[in-house]
Amino acid sequence: MVDIRAALSTLARAVAPTGDDQFPDVAGYRQGWPWELPNTVERIEYPKAVALVATVYACVSRIANDIAQLPVVFYLGDGEDRQPIMRKPGNIADLWAKANPVDTGYELARNLQVSLESNGNGYLYLERFGREAAPPEELWEVPSHLMTPVPGPHRSVAYYEYGLDGRQRRIETKNVVAIRYLNPSWDPLDPSPVGLSPLSAARLQYESRYRMGQWSQRFFERGGAANYIFKLNDKAPVGDEAKIRRWQDEMDKRFSGVKNLGKPIIIQNMDVVRAGMTISEMQFLENARLTDADICRVFGIPPSLIGVEENKTALSQGGADTRSLEYVQGCLMPRARLR
Repeated sequence: MVDIRAALSTLARAVAPTGDDQFPDVAGYRQGWPWELPNTVERIEYPKAVALVATVYACVSRIANDIAQLPVVFYLGDGEDRQPIMRKPGNIADLWAKANPVDTGYELARNLQVSLESNGNGYLYLERFGREAAPPEELWEVPSHLMTPVPGPHRSVAYYEYGLDGRQRRIETKNVVAIRYLNPSWDPLDPSPVGLSPLSAARLQYESRYRMGQWSQRFFERGGAANYIFKLNDKAPVGDEAKIRRWQDEMDKRFSGVKNLGKPIIIQNMDVVRAGMTISEMQFLENARLTDADICRVFGIPPSLIGVEENKTALSQGGADTRSLEYVQGCLMPRARLR
């Protein structure tokens, strides 16, 4: 498992700032995830969804790894006269392949695609080591949820602010390559040229899927039993609120959870009324399958490619080939054209 905090610390040491235009020191963020800070904004919820919802992670990692495997060819010239640039030490093809001391070209492309899927924006920082007129010597993927474009005239970007919680650093546009997904820009008061993550359209679905997981976990932690109400009958003495709470705590301690599964429960002067539904009554598995399929469709992935079956009928080889073709044409090709 990758230790992101350690990686951020390594990144900070590797590209510590030597001037105003240099990549800012990220050491201040390595103590905790940015979305744990008190004054965060809504857009940083999307990277958290990738980490918490299995279906979202499956979609994002599948796309990112497949895009990163595609060969990148650089050309010199235009039209029919253009010629591919062969890799030589110091040229653009070499820079893309080696990226930086921490990431390979594959890892750079993968991480860039993860930012695009989770945030709608991807940013590459061109490290020139303070030599403004020199070509970049390293490429770094910048966490997009920490980058804020400051709008200029005609929906351009004047510069970028990197960071959160009042600790932003300015980065000039000449040192940043930005890639953005489609954004309908429905808010006329927000002129910033930012992309829209697919997760924005799938917010209800991925939040519902996360709550389903929480409910399922809690259900089995309590022994796989539905909720019940213990109703006092005519023979039971009426207790005060404090006594009822003590009784609830005692019942929970003695009889709830996997370790107490199967213990006989004997109660007096009470009627037991079931208040919750079972998994089958809730159609839990069916709802989970449909929700997973909706998340896949937002990313443009046929659900069967990541193991989500919308029905119980197995795909034939022809059906599987069709799904793979749909994935390449509808998901990978539009993303590859952005590179």
